[in-house]
Amino acid sequence: MKRASAKEPVGKKNSGLGKLMSVLHQNAASLVTTRTAHNGPDQVLPGGTDLTTCRRNQAVKLRRDTTGLGNCEPVSVPSLVQHVAEANPDVVAMRQKDAEGQWRQWTYQNLDEEVQIVAKALIEIGLHRHHSVAIMGSNSPHWIIANLAAISAGGIAAGLHQGLNAEEVARICIDCKADVIVVESEALLKKVLLVQHKLPELKCIVQWRGEPPLSDQRRLAKSHKKHILSWEGLLEVGRALQADRLEERLSKVAINQCCSLVYATSNKGVMLSHDNLTWSAKMALGVIRAPGFNPTPSPGDEVMISFLPLAHISTQLIDIYYLISIAGTSVFPATPILHSQERFFAALKEVRPTVVYGQPVVFERIYHKLVEMRRTLSGLQKSIMDWSCGRLMGNQQEHIIPQTDSKLGNIQHKIVKNTICRKYKEALGLSPKTIFICRGGALPDRVLQFLSGFDIVVHPAYGQSECCSLLTANVPKRFCKFSSVGKPGSGLKLKLGEGGEVLAKGRNVFMGYLNKENDTKEVMTEDAEWLKTGDRALTDEKGFLVLTC
Repeated sequence: MKRASAKEPVGKKNSGLGKLMSVLHQNAASLVTTRTAHNGPDQVLPGGTDLTTCRRNQAVKLRRDTTGLGNCEPVSVPSLVQHVAEANPDVVAMRQKDAEGQWRQWTYQNLDEEVQIVAKALIEIGLHRHHSVAIMGSNSPHWIIANLAAISAGGIAAGLHQGLNAEEVARICIDCKADVIVVESEALLKKVLLVQHKLPELKCIVQWRGEPPLSDQRRLAKSHKKHILSWEGLLEVGRALQADRLEERLSKVAINQCCSLVYATSNKGVMLSHDNLTWSAKMALGVIRAPGFNPTPSPGDEVMISFLPLAHISTQLIDIYYLISIAGTSVFPATPILHSQERFFAALKEVRPTVVYGQPVVFERIYHKLVEMRRTLSGLQKSIMDWSCGRLMGNQQEHIIPQTDSKLGNIQHKIVKNTICRKYKEALGLSPKTIFICRGGALPDRVLQFLSGFDIVVHPAYGQSECCSLLTANVPKRFCKFSSVGKPGSGLKLKLGEGGEVLAKGRNVFMGYLNKENDTKEVMTEDAEWLKTGDRALTDEKGFLVLTC
């Protein structure tokens, strides 16, 4: 039982003086909090004592370790972009091919400048702190710029799958408090207009490709006092504003608050902080370019085609945050290539990516293309191809490790890789040094084995949206066991719980589900330290994780 203070007689604690002192105390505490909260964007708010939250504006405690990668300094998304742009202003960040076949490019300086312009415009048209910018459309530089600008403006970027129906769009936009919706096309604009009357927070819709119909603009402004802008119109708004509009917002950004929402795999908004995203990008670097096995690429050397939906965190992590962290280049074909084999291989040949990071369907497509190429060969050519594949598959088997000695078999292995295999890989648009990582499902063993015969070693990986899509992976040039999903990434900890359930711990573990406290508690252990993935697995004698269901 709480004992009354000697200075406060019983019965007097609700007096006018007591209430006044209480208000003064709260105001003073609020003032201190406000002052400490104006050191962004790389501040960590001290109020974050819980590891999880379901509130959009609440800070969480960073899951920082005491050693290793888990102990590295946290950085915000705006600072990541700014630092890379200052160090590599002329390196190409993004390239996009237009309908006429012409390439447009954004250097890192261009990217940083356009993000700032759009961020100022978002503030001007009504984006509040901790409210969202919903983004819906095909992969493009505009998608990425809108995403980064929303975060820089103190808001939350919420990627929406363009296949959602109008009611699903409305439900998500209500859940995330979308002040602004950015869409690619007039068709997606019409989808939003069907339900805009249900969205009380909505202030403006932006269409990045083409001009939105003037009739829709007038009708929406007259009936609901909401606005529709083209991308160029949005840029005009931002260019007319002073930098202090953005600086004031940036000063309040905190690394341990939510900056991104993912709805791609469920009806729950997965809340991700600045630290979740920027730290996971560092961890991904250790997977794709393992120190001591794969040299870190120089600025501009890492090139990837962005073609898997950006609404998924697995695509955002690699196509946005990983590439920015190493000053790489993201390339956008003129038309979507995911569902077109012809356009897919044409893009590979034109771009020649250094990394192919994708779902099983991507590698099954490569497999079928090679099988088709084999059918067209003469008897002698087919025999040479089969001998070549046999040499590599026989050398590697199911467990692939780097070749370190110079035995005769390994010499033949190198000759095959650098002659016959190289020829077929280059015919597909792949270089001898291209890295292949598969996530989002298992590939049949026969496909993995067949591709390895062409020196296309696909490295299975595993993760969920709740852990920024990456927990374990087989690491290029270090180890690869086809029947497994590899080993935990650097700075991550995994253990098997009851029934073999995979439990994960690290700075990539999400903040919680937006507005869903009970759902958040259900996927975390009681102390909120470990994420319960719901997947069952076992570990073999060498530490590889093998999913069982």
